[in-house]
Amino acid sequence: ELPAHSHRGPDATSRTHTQHQRHPFVTMRADDIVLYDMDMGPFASMCRLQLAEKGIAYKARPVSGATMENLEPFYAHLNPNMTVPTVSLKKEGKGEATLLTDSRDILEHFEDSDEGVSLIPGGKKRDVWRFIDEMYAIKIDSLYINNFRENSPSMFDLMRNGMLKKKLDTLELYAQKYPELKEQYEQKRAKQLEVRATVYDSTQICEENKVKLAAFMDNAESLLAKSKEGMGEEAGYKDYWLFGAEYSLADAVLTCFLSSLGMFNLVDLEGKPEVASFLARAKKRPSYKAARIVESIPMKMKMMLMPLLLVHKIKSLFSKGAEEADKAFATVKKSANEKLDEVVGAKK
Repeated sequence: ELPAHSHRGPDATSRTHTQHQRHPFVTMRADDIVLYDMDMGPFASMCRLQLAEKGIAYKARPVSGATMENLEPFYAHLNPNMTVPTVSLKKEGKGEATLLTDSRDILEHFEDSDEGVSLIPGGKKRDVWRFIDEMYAIKIDSLYINNFRENSPSMFDLMRNGMLKKKLDTLELYAQKYPELKEQYEQKRAKQLEVRATVYDSTQICEENKVKLAAFMDNAESLLAKSKEGMGEEAGYKDYWLFGAEYSLADAVLTCFLSSLGMFNLVDLEGKPEVASFLARAKKRPSYKAARIVESIPMKMKMMLMPLLLVHKIKSLFSKGAEEADKAFATVKKSANEKLDEVVGAKK
């Protein structure tokens, strides 16, 4: 599930990071850090990659989006927005845990801490956060949903009239079942109804975010080209990143952003040679594997979606009238023989 984020620039009065000496990837000791995580979530992956690059150890607690575990009472108590990720911070023997319930806050917290290496190159703090906030201004969920609307109508129908409906029903049930969380569940349900109206039933927000995505990609290409030019001859045999020779938090965010959108062919790198080269270099970093960055739809999820899609299609056909029942079996048979990647709109 994709969270709603606050978009704010770095505090001009906050302390300047001291540049730590760079070293190969290692795992450092850390306080008791629990990351409530979702493998395919783009914002969760950004936090994982940041922690891997900084060498900060943490405990991962997976939260299943498929079973709507993020809506369960235990998680609603942790994060009233019921979005993923959430980080719980607790120093040994020092009271209750501090909860960070927004990925932007999580990224900022760990950069403001003294744990691990700094991912803010000297003199580039404002530039790094400006780039990150430009990414956060893009509503990724609108791009995902519109992709299914355009390329897989059956999947779009399942998402809107199956998955989203079930989520709305669950939130309504939980609001009645857990009175201490009634307000949070009702607010969450209201937000989901808004998503249905503005994203599922309208393309305006999607079109606006396509423009933002194009501008963001152009900016990334320009920054990388400028960085390469600044490296001179060294660019031929040394890695270069968005803001020079040092890998930054902006690079981690861009890496996860590209990998997440790439799962559904939402970014075209054909005319972006610098971005394509950047992603190839980023994937070779030890942190990429350590952070378990997902770049294709897992087979387990494909196998889960297939029967859901077929059952939903049968129900929708029968609901149109008994005279169409004979068409259901032919439709199911055809769908069953489609390639799984094509069914979910993934890249071939």
